[in-house]
Amino acid sequence: MTQTVSLASMVTKVRSYADLVADDFRTDAQIGTIIQARAEQFYEELLRSRCHHWFLKESLLTTVAGTATVTLPTDFLESAAFDLRLSTTEHRQLEESDFDHRYAYGVSGEPEAWYIAGDSIVLLPTPGAVYTIRCSYIPTLGTLTDAGVTPLQLDSVHGWDEYVCWSVASDIKALQDLDYSYQAARTKEQHERVLKMARSRVPTARTLPQRRYGDVPRRSIYLR
Repeated sequence: MTQTVSLASMVTKVRSYADLVADDFRTDAQIGTIIQARAEQFYEELLRSRCHHWFLKESLLTTVAGTATVTLPTDFLESAAFDLRLSTTEHRQLEESDFDHRYAYGVSGEPEAWYIAGDSIVLLPTPGAVYTIRCSYIPTLGTLTDAGVTPLQLDSVHGWDEYVCWSVASDIKALQDLDYSYQAARTKEQHERVLKMARSRVPTARTLPQRRYGDVPRRSIYLR
């Protein structure tokens, strides 16, 4: 079920939870900045809690013959997999490599491996023709807005906004040198609830078979 949460509504909640309804200790813009930062921190925590499967996106990348690099999506945060499209229904997973193995796959040909350099993926060997690469990745969180557009990464995590709002309210009370024990208790309660719910959705991890060729590991799996 889609959960629409606007930045404006979260600012209102924070002011209420921190007893700042008629107080200008922090402007709405300042509170919004703190909310965005805390939401991004929580998103990172969800990823580290092995909930990353819920946030995966896909994008198709097209190579240029004779060019090893392809620009990654603008919202790219972390890689999950890169697959070479063999047909409309069949893909071969490319092996993750690194700069030290840049000559281990030959000079030019069909891509077999990859590593990331800056905002680009480097394919090994350098593509000798035009290929399509399916990029599965974890996106950045995105920006909360007053328009009520919730970042898709948090849309399925019911109650995430309650945790963020109580957390920010706790910080604001602390900055005022006021008692924030109630806000801190509610923050802990919401944090434990949301993480427990998110972790319960984590699928069982699969171990992929591997074969080794020299000192370069290569997975022997074809993905459809």
